[in-house]
Amino acid sequence: MKLRIFIFKAILITLIVLFPFSFINYIIDPYQFYRKPTLYKPVYFTDQRYQNPGLARSQDYSIAFVGTSMSDNFLHSYVEEKMDRKMVRLSIMGGSMYEQKLTVNLVINAKKAGTIIWELNYYSFRGGTKRVTETGRGFPYYFYDDNPLTDLKYLCNFDTLLKSYYIFLNEYRGKMHYTMTHNLEMLNAWFAGSKFTRENVIKDWKLAQDDLERANPQEFTWDQLKANADKNLLTVLRTNPDIEFILFYPPFSIVAHKFLDGRGLFDNELKLKQYIYENCKDLKNVRIYDFQDIEDIIGNLDNYRDMTHYSKEINEYMIDCIVSGKHTVTDENMEDKLKNLEQLVRAFSIAL
Repeated sequence: MKLRIFIFKAILITLIVLFPFSFINYIIDPYQFYRKPTLYKPVYFTDQRYQNPGLARSQDYSIAFVGTSMSDNFLHSYVEEKMDRKMVRLSIMGGSMYEQKLTVNLVINAKKAGTIIWELNYYSFRGGTKRVTETGRGFPYYFYDDNPLTDLKYLCNFDTLLKSYYIFLNEYRGKMHYTMTHNLEMLNAWFAGSKFTRENVIKDWKLAQDDLERANPQEFTWDQLKANADKNLLTVLRTNPDIEFILFYPPFSIVAHKFLDGRGLFDNELKLKQYIYENCKDLKNVRIYDFQDIEDIIGNLDNYRDMTHYSKEINEYMIDCIVSGKHTVTDENMEDKLKNLEQLVRAFSIAL
């Protein structure tokens, strides 16, 4: 009996202590998980794995972009002008296919987007089918499920309270924390602070030679790649026939493909593209765009800040192509595109 009373009192005290914190967090809602802010000017935090779920739930949009840092520079102003639709960008730096699947599911459950533009990044398919990036605070699974009870991990959270405090400081004292911005379009966009030069690409290639984590062959086995495609991509496409999915392969530089070839990983890259197309070609709600064999882009290293990240102008070019239908993958050009990329990579030699 005494133990029960002790446990009851402990729970009661805990609830009394946590209630003011959780109430403040609910009202301020720093990640906009429940609503757009009305008590203060909207601010956005740079931690994509935490901020994106709020954007998916609270923003107004009919097109959602999902991908990695290769999609960070799709700007609202350009996309909305060219496509005449409201968009939300939900890119995740280094995002795995599982993290992207969780994000896509948020978009689908929000029932706002008729179109999802989804980046197919070879690196995202590596490793296990439930691979996530753990930050110092871990991965916020509670933002991605549909269980309201797990929301308590957001509301009764000191880090959430700290973010609420940052918003208070900004609103009433004009102190903007470095992880915050009012500019949604430039949230995590990195082109402005980057230099796109051949020298940077070659420097990155040299640094990558002794860096096993850049592309560990043990994480790129065919079984892993196929499992990620099956569980984290194809299942989503097949079970959501009312959503239009526009898939695209980001144009890594030719040096990036050459690097993968040196690790014995390029053949599986081509095989994965073939596998995804064969499993999507009969899906009426799916279109695939492949920008990886365009020699004028991938061969011009001044388009890149490193082996993989390209300039904002390339993002704009891809949007133009999606609008016009250029570089769509079809039965007629699938094999030719794969062979073209293979020939370009195998013929390329890096002049140091």
